[in-house]
Amino acid sequence: MVKSKAKRFFIFCFMAFCLTWSLSAQTKKPRLVVTIAIDGLQNDHLSTLSNSFEKNGFKLLMNGTVIPQNYCNYAGNGTNTDYASLLTGSIPYYHGIVGDKRYHLVEDNVVSILFDGRFQGINSDLTISPKQLATTTLADVIKLNNPQSKVYAMALTAEHAVILGGHVADGAIWIDDKTGKLATTNFYTKGLPAWADKVNISQTIDNYLQYEWRPLWGLESYKFPQAGKEKGLFLKPNDKQTRSELIYQFKHTPFVNTLMKDLAIRALRDEKLGTDAFTDFLAIEFSVKLPNEQGNALLSAEKEDSYLRLDKELRALFDAIEISVGLDNTIIVVTGNAQDPYSTKELASRQIANGQFNAKRSMALLNAYLMAIYGQGRYVSGYYARQIYLNQSLIESQKINRQELEQHVAQFITELQGVHNAYTSDEIKNANGCETTELAKIKNSRHKNSSGNVVFTLLPGWTEINERNEIIGVSSVQNSFLPVLLYGNGIPAQTILTPVNITDITPTICALLQLQQPNGCIGHVIPEVVK
Repeated sequence: MVKSKAKRFFIFCFMAFCLTWSLSAQTKKPRLVVTIAIDGLQNDHLSTLSNSFEKNGFKLLMNGTVIPQNYCNYAGNGTNTDYASLLTGSIPYYHGIVGDKRYHLVEDNVVSILFDGRFQGINSDLTISPKQLATTTLADVIKLNNPQSKVYAMALTAEHAVILGGHVADGAIWIDDKTGKLATTNFYTKGLPAWADKVNISQTIDNYLQYEWRPLWGLESYKFPQAGKEKGLFLKPNDKQTRSELIYQFKHTPFVNTLMKDLAIRALRDEKLGTDAFTDFLAIEFSVKLPNEQGNALLSAEKEDSYLRLDKELRALFDAIEISVGLDNTIIVVTGNAQDPYSTKELASRQIANGQFNAKRSMALLNAYLMAIYGQGRYVSGYYARQIYLNQSLIESQKINRQELEQHVAQFITELQGVHNAYTSDEIKNANGCETTELAKIKNSRHKNSSGNVVFTLLPGWTEINERNEIIGVSSVQNSFLPVLLYGNGIPAQTILTPVNITDITPTICALLQLQQPNGCIGHVIPEVVK
């Protein structure tokens, strides 16, 4: 009898221990994942300014896991591609985001990569949805694992907001380029959150449009000289600027980061993110890009000031997370995007080979060349970011050999100044071998629903510029990298210098969350992070 009681007591104690251990393990599971995308962020900028940052901003992140160079195992095609690849753990070949824009056959025009005429914008005339994003994302798997989990994303552009938010977000919010209001798409059935609508009603953004940007500190304390001519004034709006110009300018000043930080804190508090047992997801985009910036070098007080001010915004955001959730209950993922470090102007000043590719003129010459071979017609239907779309209906109606036509296109394009290589669709489709080769990376960047017939690359130092003198994609960088910093629950303090692909980040976060990976994920868990 005594032995029986002792046995039952032992079993009871063992079960109590197991239950306690189980509850302890549950409490250690992160309650909030925060993804911070910083347009223009570069690791060498953080190193240069490390002594200028205050406590609990960038320095806090640098006390976690720092991965200075995450290799992009695809050809650089723009920020949309970078964000999608990181959050899906995949490449454009699977996730479908081949660039910032694409040629649309029915529209017969270049449209947003997320263009979808079935859905309407709210406070925006944009018609987009995440339907073009062909795989699930980190935000999606968090929500699919627990429908009670909440997902919110806020970004500077519509495409970035939707990609960061994924398919099942409770809210994906952006600053509309025309209206200057916080906007979303009715793809998300909950519409614009009340806390975002309050910002519109209060005309907060209208006030920001009139702000003068002056140095945070005395100019003598900056490492780099002021680029502007009026000493002590970095930027001043004027009455001659249109509303669209003012909105564009605002999106490239530190004031936009103040707004994004405030929105993130509103979402954190009003939606009670991270306050229950179901892991929530919050994504915010910031920027350290200057107006009309072509390169990304840290050479001016204006650029330096952007970082210093963002450092303060990050500290305020992290303080709010600590108060409401606890940083120990949070995983923070910070990333930048692949950028050309130097502009053609900067290269030219050092007598380094450089140039700017004129796509409009080149496509006109190409079409004239094809007409000389095949007769009158519009053989080039569309073009965007070094992808040439050919007129399939014309090719079929005139019974032209497609492979032969594509070879003519590739041969002609290769002869143009600044072009390095050109590849036909068959060459790309049949590519194999190491993913570090140019052709293999182009294959990784291709998707059957969005890509052109012929793709070409530019010589080192050459860039392609849009109408705002902004670089389209990553022009001529042979190997593209972007920085990633991980901080929070269970993440060790270290710098990883061994090779890491950008597609490895999401599977690593999924392992920390004990979640299934997105359905198109090809990355691997980083062993130094998940021990």
